[in-house]
Parts: sequence; structure tokens; C-alpha cells
Amino acid sequence: MTHKVLIVSGHPALEHGSTANKAIIEAYRALDPSVKVRDLGALYPDFKIDVKAEQEALVQADVVVLDFPVYWYQVPALMKKWIEDVFAHGFAYGTGGDKLKNRVMLLSCTTGSPKEAYTAEGPSKHPLDFYLNNYEQTANLCGMKYAKPLISYGMLYIPGVMDDKAKQAVIEKAKEHAKALKAEIDAL
Repeated sequence: MTHKVLIVSGHPALEHGSTANKAIIEAYRALDPSVKVRDLGALYPDFKIDVKAEQEALVQADVVVLDFPVYWYQVPALMKKWIEDVFAHGFAYGTGGDKLKNRVMLLSCTTGSPKEAYTAEGPSKHPLDFYLNNYEQTANLCGMKYAKPLISYGMLYIPGVMDDKAKQAVIEKAKEHAKALKAEIDAL
């Protein structure tokens, strides 16, 4: 089955501030040219979300991928605001709020820290899924199906500090992430 996929990028500066998430989206586009992408950082640098346009994009998709770098164990602020504004009562939940019913929500996340950081012994004291479980509840409230999050750890590249080899390693990991994302979506 071919899915209508919408990737919502929560990176606040995807084009100029991201290596990993930008490479994931570019690699996914190469695998599925029909994918639709909403780059929230480019569309709404002022945080003034066009709710109607975003809701229209959502209802056209059957798989909604929230792609973002993990900031303080959460989505970036712009994506959080997007969720708060767009997943509105009467649209996503509540009376008449069935517009997202039966769609799939899939989180596509990157971290700068290695996977070991997200263990009971690591500085985070919990796996990353622990911090993201509220998105499963958001999906449930909206009647969406929640797919297991796809997480790529250690996706750190700092321009001017790290060399091109480090950047290339992140890009290669991002391509693998995109392949895994495509396989996950194809299996739905």
C-alpha cells in the first residue's frame, strides 16, 4: 500500500542550522518523491502558525511524521506550539474532532547525545521513549495510531568545531535513518 506521507519538520532552522534532520528529510524525499514536507522553521519563524493551512495538510495525509531534534527531552518550542495550535478541539479531538482519526503518528527524532545517555545509568536516567510518551497519549486522544518512534542517537555535528569527517558520518547515519523510516512506513 502506498501511503500519503506528511513530514512536519520541527527544527527551527532546518536549512541553515541542521545537518542531521535536513539530511534525513532530503534522503527520505529521494526514496519517496511524493512526500509532503512542512518546514515549520521556514514557514513560521515568528511562531504565528497558519492553523487552517496546517490542518489542511494533515487531513491530506494518512501518515504524519513529526521529525525533530530532541531539545531538553522534548520537541523544539515551535513544534510544541504547532501541536497546541493545530491539534485543536473540534478538529483533532472533542466534539466533531475526528479529522485525524485512523491516521498514523510517527516520531522521527535525533539526539546529539549517544544512546548510552538515555539509560538508567546515564545522565538522563531514562530511555528517550520515557520522555516522549506524552505524544503517544496525544495520538490516542486524537484517535490516531501511534507508531514506535524512530530515534537516531549521537547525531552531533558542530560546524567550525568538528571536521568534515564528523559531518559526513552524521549524514550517513541520517541516510540510514531515512531508509529505516521508509521501511517502517511501508510496513504499516
